[in-house]
Amino acid sequence: MESTINEMLAYAINALAGNAQISVQENDIVKIESIYESYLSQFGPMVVQMELPCAVAVYNSTKVKGGGSRAQILSMLYTIIKRYDSSYVFNQPGYQEWARYLMREPISEDCIDLILDASVALKRAIRTFPLTTKKDEE
Repeated sequence: MESTINEMLAYAINALAGNAQISVQENDIVKIESIYESYLSQFGPMVVQMELPCAVAVYNSTKVKGGGSRAQILSMLYTIIKRYDSSYVFNQPGYQEWARYLMREPISEDCIDLILDASVALKRAIRTFPLTTKKDEE
């Protein structure tokens, strides 16, 4: 588990830095919207409490309350897992199709563990960036 997370860390940093939906660049410094730190903190416990299909349904929602889009978390998880081991994206061409697959099909414990590991890698990676709020940008 720990070695998997460490291997995914570089992919997670790249996913965060390369996601223009959640980041801003100021003077060659990439800053991440702070709401995504909260979304990442909530993802793992939600998977454990509600199980993966329900957590994915919540995070795949396009409704935005309080800023940001939880779907960006799924998008980055898809990117990390695809780069780490593409067999876990089940030949789905994008994160939305992957998310729908996760909600409909039985998913192995190995896959759930890999998704949780990717979320921990993202959670660690976000701490390497300065955070910003919408007020900071105005």
